[in-house]
Amino acid sequence: GMIAKQTLMKKGKGQLPLKSSDPRLLDISKYGGYNEVKGSYFFLAEHEVRNKIIRSLEFVPVHLAKTLEGNKSALLEYCTDVLELRSPRILIDKIKINSLFNVDGFLMHLSGRTGEQLIFKGANQLCVGTKEEAYLKKIEQYVRRVKESKKTLPVTVWDGLSEEENLALYDVFIDKLKNTVYHVRLSKQVETLEDKRDKFMKCPVEDQVLLLNEILNLFRCNRVYADLRKMGGSENAGKIAISKNITNYDKVLLIHQSPTGVFSQEVDLLKL
Repeated sequence: GMIAKQTLMKKGKGQLPLKSSDPRLLDISKYGGYNEVKGSYFFLAEHEVRNKIIRSLEFVPVHLAKTLEGNKSALLEYCTDVLELRSPRILIDKIKINSLFNVDGFLMHLSGRTGEQLIFKGANQLCVGTKEEAYLKKIEQYVRRVKESKKTLPVTVWDGLSEEENLALYDVFIDKLKNTVYHVRLSKQVETLEDKRDKFMKCPVEDQVLLLNEILNLFRCNRVYADLRKMGGSENAGKIAISKNITNYDKVLLIHQSPTGVFSQEVDLLKL
């Protein structure tokens, strides 16, 4: 894939120098460079920050992956020379993208990073009752029709959707976010849904259905966000991000699973 965004940044900006055989052009401070360098995989390092020993998940960029993979001495040089880590020690030299983690009881897959934060997607399957499951299928059928027609369609008696049942499902979502494992990482969304409940009730039934489908994205096991603007919420609600410095979390487990998922092995990243 791409190693970075192809748009060049002006001098003093960028993360990757220009592609050139001329060593003078490698100076980002004078000539700028490429931004948003793409990551190939991660690794766990222990190093010193302000006289404290911390552990962090760092990334290996695509353009250096072949050079660093399987070469701990080169990886240590990358830590000191490029990442400027102080007294680094490599604890795990390769953690693949989409690896499964348990952070303070919440299961999620590592999907990328932005700045000093790691981006995850949830790995907890949503469980609801038979009644709610049947109603969600009706919502999905309506949303499919809307997408195909590329416009909002009126809810008819044949859709089997109503304001009363919409509100009931809305309250089920609040309960899931408030009283189950989702509260560990998505507690902020509880405040949003509770604060916007009256606005949701005042929305037309068609908008309520579309909003419920968006709220469902909070529980999906992929990297999608909920667009709650129709009721005054955020456009990208439910983003799961944590600090790459994992030292202050109570539990951070890396979980290796067999292809069938029957067998698993947990590695405690705080006790290695």
